[in-house]
Amino acid sequence: MIRRHREVQAKILSFNEILALIDDFSAAASLANEDCHKLTLIVEELFTNTVRHGHGGDSDSPVGVTLESRDGKLKVVYEDAAPEYDSLAAAMSTDISSTVNNLKVGGLGIALTFALAESAQYAYVEGRNRIVITLSGRT
Repeated sequence: MIRRHREVQAKILSFNEILALIDDFSAAASLANEDCHKLTLIVEELFTNTVRHGHGGDSDSPVGVTLESRDGKLKVVYEDAAPEYDSLAAAMSTDISSTVNNLKVGGLGIALTFALAESAQYAYVEGRNRIVITLSGRT
């Protein structure tokens, strides 16, 4: 099993630290480029939503990202201390074709993020939003 974790502040510029985490994890787990790109897309969408919507801008509040590779599966555990919000439920209620056809803004990125996942779970634990996403790896 390969596992990497990093905690950063909920500031847009902190995403560079998360990119370094993804690069390190991808190299250690010998991930295919496609899997590295999926991880980046998923974590970037979650992180951007935390900063912009959860906190309304940059915040000193913590965001934790854990990446794991085991038995051909990739797992992302994403935690933030923004106000409680179930983005998985919101994504499940998004009508993607209607959003695209009517050029609506909002909700599409998170819906597409969860569409890339094999499975996704949300919980509010000890004052933190926790999203666990599992993907099939192509290492």
